[in-house]
Amino acid sequence: ATTKVVWTNTWFNPEDERKAADSLVSDGVDAIASGQDSPASGEAASEAGLPFVGYDSDQSENLSDVWLTASLYHWGPYYTERVQAVADGTWETGAYYGGISDGFVSLAPFGEQVTQETQDLIAEKQAGLEDGTFYQLTGPLVDQDGTEQVADGVEMTLEEILTMDWFIEGVEGNPAG
Repeated sequence: ATTKVVWTNTWFNPEDERKAADSLVSDGVDAIASGQDSPASGEAASEAGLPFVGYDSDQSENLSDVWLTASLYHWGPYYTERVQAVADGTWETGAYYGGISDGFVSLAPFGEQVTQETQDLIAEKQAGLEDGTFYQLTGPLVDQDGTEQVADGVEMTLEEILTMDWFIEGVEGNPAG
């Protein structure tokens, strides 16, 4: 599979998001995924009849004809814990990178196009993420230019992930944006 990245360099700009999605449609992609909050990319996917993966909201009712799923972020428990720590006098500054295992990230309901076999595979990988038996960024990982970036069996650290300046093999686009 190949993934094509188009940057808008904004978190929310429906006009630019729509232009980016339309450019992907024009390039003949098979599906569209978005990393932004507006429905613009999903609407472009729907109009083109392309499967769509959303971001940060469940748009399954609005885009039922093309909906696959979306990543969802649950900030409430994080904020509650931090506010309580401030109130208790135990708060410390630091980076937070939540995930599936702590309930910060989940998936929206699957659309009708997502087969049971695919849902089962996703559930298997999710369980592995939760119990630590699966880590998606384990080498060997090769970049889009064919250079090994992560050796066989080595897991990328959080710092390496956050400072990654390369795309994995199969991703088209410029990682610098």
